[in-house]
Amino acid sequence: MAEIHTSGGNVYKSLISLERPESTLGDSSLKVHRSRPVSVMAIHDITDKVNLNNGGQR
Repeated sequence: MAEIHTSGGNVYKSLISLERPESTLGDSSLKVHRSRPVSVMAIHDITDKVNLNNGGQR
């Protein structure tokens, strides 16, 4: 199961494999962990962690 988090704070659960969203996002995503691709548009900055625009960290 894949969880898709949006910039609006919504979380969608899907039964698709993780490879499908990764192939759809293409170069606009960065794999910050083996199971967590992140849209580069959602990244605020990178320190020892990836800080997201919504205040989250990965």
